[in-house]
Amino acid sequence: MLVQDYIREKFLLLGLPAVESLIFEIGAILCEQGFSLEEPMTHKQVKAVKIAFVQQLPAVLLAPQSISELGVSITMAKREDVISYYRQQCKTLGIKDELGEVEAQEEAKKKPLIRVL
Repeated sequence: MLVQDYIREKFLLLGLPAVESLIFEIGAILCEQGFSLEEPMTHKQVKAVKIAFVQQLPAVLLAPQSISELGVSITMAKREDVISYYRQQCKTLGIKDELGEVEAQEEAKKKPLIRVL
């Protein structure tokens, strides 16, 4: 199995489309680390590939969940499921949870400010 095949299967397991631009971006991250999408997947690459894959999940979450055109409908995995997977993988791989930071900023905006005169 090639690295790019492994990445496509990871997208499929989550019920997400394996968009070529995301695969290219993951490949660019891996290339900086000395890996190629066209080489066979080995145990040495698993963690680097997982990290690169998980780092691209926030971009996937910004995409529409369903698309309908000319009688053809495509539906992605539930947003909450992808977020849960993303958070679990961030903890497992020891990488920063970018979504948690965004939520904290949004929550801070919602809190009312009290001024004491």
